[in-house]
Amino acid sequence: MGNDTTAQTVIFTQRVDAGGVTHYLVVRNGPEAGRHIEVTTEGQQMGRSEADVTMADRAVSKLHCEIVMFGDSLIVKDLGSTNGTFIDGQEVTSPASLPVGSMLQVGETLLVHEVRTPEEVAQDEQLSEDVDRAVEYVLSLLPEPLLDGPVRTQWRYIPSAQLGGDAFGYHKLDDDHWVLYLVDVCGHGMGAALHTVSVMNTLRNGTLPNVDFTVPEQVLKALNRAYPMEDHGGKYCTIWYGVYQLSTRQLVFGAAGHPPALLLKADSEHVDELDIRGLPIGMIEDAEYTSSDVVIPEAATLYVYSDGVYEIVTKDGRNGTLKDLIDIIEGPEQPGLGEPERIEKAVRDQMAGTAFDDDFSLLVVSF
Repeated sequence: MGNDTTAQTVIFTQRVDAGGVTHYLVVRNGPEAGRHIEVTTEGQQMGRSEADVTMADRAVSKLHCEIVMFGDSLIVKDLGSTNGTFIDGQEVTSPASLPVGSMLQVGETLLVHEVRTPEEVAQDEQLSEDVDRAVEYVLSLLPEPLLDGPVRTQWRYIPSAQLGGDAFGYHKLDDDHWVLYLVDVCGHGMGAALHTVSVMNTLRNGTLPNVDFTVPEQVLKALNRAYPMEDHGGKYCTIWYGVYQLSTRQLVFGAAGHPPALLLKADSEHVDELDIRGLPIGMIEDAEYTSSDVVIPEAATLYVYSDGVYEIVTKDGRNGTLKDLIDIIEGPEQPGLGEPERIEKAVRDQMAGTAFDDDFSLLVVSF
């Protein structure tokens, strides 16, 4: 689907004592999932080429940095790289310690220093393979962009390194109605992904009994009955659910604990927040849900997203907010970039590091 954005994991290992404990760097993004490279006690250079450890990252210099072991820490020295080497967001200008748990950034690759036994490393490898398979399956559920017609869609989905519980969809309910939805399950990992898949399949296949899928409050109430958190490993989810009627241009929408969709009209410089309150799905058995509606004018654009799009840590150390996302959406178009790509770039320009802590899910709908 042209979205080669999956966060992956690489493990570089260094044997440090006879007890078998291993120091290693876990790469939170990059194309080299599963690769192991032992680091010698004398130290090794990392770079794109001409280095002991080569990185498949175009933002990494040929010789980027050097890493050696000193006590329980790794010592990092930048080798005059073009884009710099960073530890926990601070540029390395002289040899610096990388303690266990700290983050190392080279180019656009973010790594964490961890200590595990070889058995734990093997378990991590298996978990990484399982997560990769889960990412592939979630991606297979996402619909193709719609480039023509009365409803047109673009989207961006970037799973976090730990794999969150995001997914979204849209399809025709009948000749006059389209449904749009985005689901965000609490937590990370396989449990969240499997719960997401179950909810998505319920919505895609319309398997909630005695429910009119053109009525958001009926759908949300039925989902809440079908997925109580006590029967699903403590998992709950938020969702935004909307139904667009072609003949009237009316959008009826409801939400369960989800951030508001944002509507940008062609004749306005500011978005309208389509905000409606409701408890997350599965949290309370008898939760009630309501819906609201809006008439969509010609050439309007709707933005539906997960909180991972704006809940970032910025370069100046503050937590990102919904207002930051709104400011980005209300900003100017960028030639050569689609709308989801423009927003992703603007978010990345604000964020510290390069890896998202949560799934980045953004659905852009044009009418």
